[in-house]
Amino acid sequence: MKSKDWQQIETLFLRALECEPGERAALLDQSCSGDEALRHRIEALLIAHEQAGSFMKSPAFEVAAKLMAVDEIRSRCWMLDVSLLPYNLDCLVR
Repeated sequence: MKSKDWQQIETLFLRALECEPGERAALLDQSCSGDEALRHRIEALLIAHEQAGSFMKSPAFEVAAKLMAVDEIRSRCWMLDVSLLPYNLDCLVR
């Protein structure tokens, strides 16, 4: 996923958080313009945010972005046949 896509997801997610739960569907209807994948991502983040309560220190989209970055690094290293065995990339997610 491109950085631009994550910016759009972040913006919509934060806007949805500012709305009352009953108003979020209308916001997503208007903002997602029929893009069901985008809407699904925002709804998933909202659900995760609600289930997380206050223990979560960073928004779900930040964690997801970091996980995707680690996966991208691993993928590129695999394609280049580069070993990262001595390194723990999971530390980038924390």
